[in-house]
Amino acid sequence: MSEPGDRPTDAITNQTIDAAYDAECVIRLEGGGEIRCESFEANPGGTSYVRVMDPAGREIAYWNSDEWQEQGQAEEVMGAILGAARGTR
Repeated sequence: MSEPGDRPTDAITNQTIDAAYDAECVIRLEGGGEIRCESFEANPGGTSYVRVMDPAGREIAYWNSDEWQEQGQAEEVMGAILGAARGTR
């Protein structure tokens, strides 16, 4: 799990993203990247976002729950999440 208040860096601009996250569930990927979402402690009702980090700890992709709740978007968003995760090697 990450620490509350972690501030990610954007992988494209290398700038700190103006966001602080509560404790996150961190899924470490084989290539060194991570998939992160809200932990149960931060949001017992589920998660409102998913983000993918590269091995250097920079955020390379982010989706909020509105994006996957739109009709017909769940499959596309899931494919994009897994594609981004695969690209973190």
